[in-house]
Amino acid sequence: MSFLIVLDHHSLGYISLWYGAATLITGISLLLIHKTPFLGKIRYIRLIHLLLGLTTAFLGILTYLATL
Repeated sequence: MSFLIVLDHHSLGYISLWYGAATLITGISLLLIHKTPFLGKIRYIRLIHLLLGLTTAFLGILTYLATL
């Protein structure tokens, strides 16, 4: 059993925009939470921020390669 997912560059760009927005939101929340007593949760937000940023970069590269 195999699956094939076909996305054009418009779909990849749209998904990448949403992941980029989520990366910005987590980055802004890191800046706001850093000075509050929620320091125990900041480790998880940093991990989520890192994963979203890497996913956004990967999707951006895929979008670029799909347009070639």
